[in-house]
Amino acid sequence: MHAYSFAIVSTFGTTKGDLLIYGAFERFANNGAGDLGYWLLQDSNVGCSSTKGAVSFNGTHTVGDILLVGEFSIGGAVTTLSGFKWVGGTNQLMPLFNVTSTADCQTAPPGAAFCSRSNTAAQSPISTPWLTQDKTSTPNQLATAEFLKWE
Repeated sequence: MHAYSFAIVSTFGTTKGDLLIYGAFERFANNGAGDLGYWLLQDSNVGCSSTKGAVSFNGTHTVGDILLVGEFSIGGAVTTLSGFKWVGGTNQLMPLFNVTSTADCQTAPPGAAFCSRSNTAAQSPISTPWLTQDKTSTPNQLATAEFLKWE
């Protein structure tokens, strides 16, 4: 339903000078399997166009673009996080890493390249200060595994 992103250069600790990128998504429903993708593109002229509900990518990928993918199992748990780098040519995407058991940001090892966190049953529903509506909750609330953040 909604997507968010934020990037900052760290000024503290062991990450000082590193580019930290955060992203988040809302899902309309948590009752099935699904994937979310997050492109980090270098070309500022790329975009998307929509025609009758279909969304098309406009522009050209640049070698070094990054695609982050989160896969949800049936029931909504994040089961696999994957990262890919655009290299062009015949095999356009090269795997960067694949995290399965340490996908949760609260249990990922220090220095992990990528992790995520989804709201659990104990944290649900979560209320949002912005307008949103999922498939089953009351307005401005998201049920279990309907909010995902990346770090």
